[in-house]
Amino acid sequence: MYAATYHNAARLAVGVITLFLLLAAAIAASVAISPDGNTLLPRILGSLGGFVVLFLVLVLASLRRHRWTLEPGALLIEERPLVPLTGLCRTARLGFADIAALWRVQNHSDDVIVVQSRAGAGYPMGPAALPGTGPRNIDAAGLEDFAARIHGAIAAAGHRAPPLLDQLGFWNRVPGLLYIGLLLWLSLALAVMVVWSVLAGAAERSGNAAPATGILVLLPWAAGWLLRKSWRRRRAVLDRGKAQARAVLTT
Repeated sequence: MYAATYHNAARLAVGVITLFLLLAAAIAASVAISPDGNTLLPRILGSLGGFVVLFLVLVLASLRRHRWTLEPGALLIEERPLVPLTGLCRTARLGFADIAALWRVQNHSDDVIVVQSRAGAGYPMGPAALPGTGPRNIDAAGLEDFAARIHGAIAAAGHRAPPLLDQLGFWNRVPGLLYIGLLLWLSLALAVMVVWSVLAGAAERSGNAAPATGILVLLPWAAGWLLRKSWRRRRAVLDRGKAQARAVLTT
């Protein structure tokens, strides 16, 4: 049996970035329409309050508890929200003949193992936290060992055991790259709007807007950096996957 707390880093990042964009748009609109600092401040505080509430809901909904149990002839998969009433539960019992693939996928800074069924459903498992202190004290080796046990159990049952191969994550696939591209264009549009507001004198009418203005202008640089990093990771994974596939075919 292997159990760990799992969070979908891609889904959480999409939600957080979307919230930041909405916050930036609200602040930019407040800067543009507020005649003075007295009316600007309540609008910014209201936007920040809504952001904090939605951010907490998003984080709590993204935390889940996953448990995999090797049974005779099957893998039992159980998933439930870590915080009650913040998500749905999911349970599946995959016979070894129904396991089509074992993937190693990047999830934020860690690699997760994904079991894919022949019906197309994917079930992720992240590394568990080990006892002790430190933010990087995770059981990466134990997760890899459990994936090897799944592979061995499938082979021992007389079925074709899929090898554990690297696979692209959300940010490295076409939908993720398109999303980052959309973020880049939206952040550019916001930056242009902010610069136009500054040139039109909005910053002089509301002298407290300088920090927000600087953040909005820097958003395109952050989106461009993320796009470059995701593309480079995509190329590296594809090259490594081709090498692994060739090695499997020659063995």
